[in-house]
Amino acid sequence: DVVLDVSGLGGDGADSNDGVVFVCGDTDIFTSLTDPTTGTITGAVTLTAIGAGGNATTGSGAGGDGQGGEAVSGAEGGGSLTIGSFAADASGQGGDSSSSLAGSGNGGVAGLDIEGIGGVYTIGGAVSATADGVGGQGTQGGAGQGGLAGMLAGVGLIEAGGDVSVSAQGTGGDAIDDTLGNGGNGTGGAAIVAATGTLTETATVNITGDATLNAGGVGGKGSNSTVQSALTGNGGTGRGGVNTTVNALDPEFTNGALLLAGADNGSITVGGQSSVSAVGTGGQGGDRAGGETSGSGGAGIGGTAEAGVGGIGLIPTVNGSVGLGSITLDTIELNAEGIGGSGGEELNANLPNVNGSAGSGEGGGARFEVTAGQATANVITLRVDGSGGGGALAATGTGGGGSLSSPTTSGALIEGGLDGSLTVGDVTILARGFGSEVDGSGATGSGGEARVDASGINAQVTGDLRVFANGIGSGSVV
Repeated sequence: DVVLDVSGLGGDGADSNDGVVFVCGDTDIFTSLTDPTTGTITGAVTLTAIGAGGNATTGSGAGGDGQGGEAVSGAEGGGSLTIGSFAADASGQGGDSSSSLAGSGNGGVAGLDIEGIGGVYTIGGAVSATADGVGGQGTQGGAGQGGLAGMLAGVGLIEAGGDVSVSAQGTGGDAIDDTLGNGGNGTGGAAIVAATGTLTETATVNITGDATLNAGGVGGKGSNSTVQSALTGNGGTGRGGVNTTVNALDPEFTNGALLLAGADNGSITVGGQSSVSAVGTGGQGGDRAGGETSGSGGAGIGGTAEAGVGGIGLIPTVNGSVGLGSITLDTIELNAEGIGGSGGEELNANLPNVNGSAGSGEGGGARFEVTAGQATANVITLRVDGSGGGGALAATGTGGGGSLSSPTTSGALIEGGLDGSLTVGDVTILARGFGSEVDGSGATGSGGEARVDASGINAQVTGDLRVFANGIGSGSVV
């Protein structure tokens, strides 16, 4: 086995000092960049570049921020590398504070990369690339921002003999008890598996097992009140990574979850199930112990989940004129749901349970594109539902693309383009809105946008085609 670890932990602060901010270093394994070389590692390769902010354990200091570093391996210059399995982690963890603000956690860069004049990278078993960001706990929960995680073949071949997991999730930290603090916001980054290619050079990614991509965002929990005089806090907002935002670590990429073969000479095959997710989940409101009102749930806002054959306008080396790109899948689900957080509850069993207000949920965008080339799948499911959380006051649920303020990339869509073909068994497209059903009142559920636009391509659905854009409101429950 090969283990490279350049992680670091910021020192703790004492008295009124802040915890130390920690920015991690870089670690990587590459074959020669100038001469074709061959390397073999029969065991596992583990790269770790975690950055953790220091804690402020006493006094009034704040938790330190944690920034993940870079944990990347690749084969370039025509070289080849064969290994048993691969795991890279460049997560960032915010530091905790006992009496002040928590630190933020920001994911770094993690994964496999083949660029230049190409190469061959063969992994006999599983592949894991993680660039999560997790906020610390404090009087206000720290923000969590996902980084950039992926398996990318610009030119060349990557073969994985097991499951592939890619995560750039952002998770907000919880607020500590009796502080009136809100949970931290969690925002997804970029989780990508791509084989782009150029007009004259091929790129291939073959995955024997499952492919799981996650660019979700999860809000932290609001402060609980453990005594009757204390106030509660609200849950943080959870927002999936969205492709209208450029990734902060590499401007060549936008955020969201993406499984993409370049339309001209890119090829992706996944033998198992594929999951491409950018779900936004709101944090729970703080619970109360017979004191003030329980905290409200945070909003959940879906991001962008995309797959298919395309990249025109996104990848500079692709314009669709060759049109030999392909993607071959068993089953795939693209999920950009928005799930509102629940309001806080009453902790005192002797008092009536009066919950805090629910958080709203709004779906994002899920898109399967075939702008050129060929796409084949047994089952395709697109989900951009929006669901309000539970609480004393109900909250709306809006399907992706169902509000006037929705981004133009929202909604659930199978889309054609210049030329190409799509052959699929069953298709299900969901853009439903579910209003909360809670103690005090009902709420509106608004359907979003769900459609199939196969203009410009030859599309065949050999099984069932189901499209739902319902708005399902709720009644009050007493």
